[in-house]
Amino acid sequence: MRIIVLIEFLIFSTVLAQVYNFHIYNSNNGLDNPSIKCITQDSDGYIWIGTTSTLLKYDGYTFYDLSKTNSDFAFEIFDLARYNDNIWIVTSKNGIYVYNKKSGFTNIHKKNYFISKKIKRLRATASGILFITKENEFYQAVSDSQINRVLSDVNLPRVDFNDIIPIQGGFALASEQGVFLVQYNRIKYKFDSSILKKNSNVKRLEINSKGDLIFVTTDGNLYKIENYQLQNIHTLSFNKTFNSFSLLSSKNDVLWFGFDEGLIRLEGDKKLTIGFNNGLPHQFITSIFEDREENLWVGTLNGIAKLNSLAIQNYPTLFHTTTSSVQK
Repeated sequence: MRIIVLIEFLIFSTVLAQVYNFHIYNSNNGLDNPSIKCITQDSDGYIWIGTTSTLLKYDGYTFYDLSKTNSDFAFEIFDLARYNDNIWIVTSKNGIYVYNKKSGFTNIHKKNYFISKKIKRLRATASGILFITKENEFYQAVSDSQINRVLSDVNLPRVDFNDIIPIQGGFALASEQGVFLVQYNRIKYKFDSSILKKNSNVKRLEINSKGDLIFVTTDGNLYKIENYQLQNIHTLSFNKTFNSFSLLSSKNDVLWFGFDEGLIRLEGDKKLTIGFNNGLPHQFITSIFEDREENLWVGTLNGIAKLNSLAIQNYPTLFHTTTSSVQK
């Protein structure tokens, strides 16, 4: 009787959840602090990782803790981005550093003392680095010494801004009161509570390959703005607000959305939720990054899950159909 019950349990578990072939990096294989904040890649292919207590560099074999040689990075790393051959690093204590292979690390605030060290958001674009300070000021930079304030002439509302992304003729801004499309130094369109009908606190922005703007609100609703028309593309069934949000439109035009309860993959009408039961090291997603080989790196509170590009392209036919309980 016990054998029959065990077999039924294993069959039920297999149907309940698929475990995907993630490669997991955590404290078991050299990642001493597995609480991930952000991920990027430099021009030589090294993976840079920000955690809640240090900055790491990964060469494919070893994680190098950069705080051991530079105490400026023995703090929480809020954000990372690459522009040209430089890595931009947001620290919780000393603001923004820029790393260059020839000159090493430079703190931008030594040359630009007027810029607040409290940085809210950092984003790499084709024309430079965009960042938002805690005082809701916007800057665009091409180097540690060439930094200009933007949008200072626009009559923006007095709200908290969470994200910025370039669009034709200007920028899209995510705020606690919705999305503002600023073009040619004026607010051309806004998508606020009167249009969204629900929570209008927007946390993250993304642009897909067609040029459509994607954004997510704190209640987990995903929207698309196509030709200035709003579409709801995904609604979470959880009746709550969330704290962590990551958006990535991959090179093969798949939208990845990470939040407190897992990872969601959207491709056309196909939607799939991936969580701890599917092989992620933790449900809480902190960052999503696609490297130059189109591998997907998913940062969590308990390490990194890497999904190789071959598996993504053949998704989901290359994934295992067993559960973690059966594997154990």
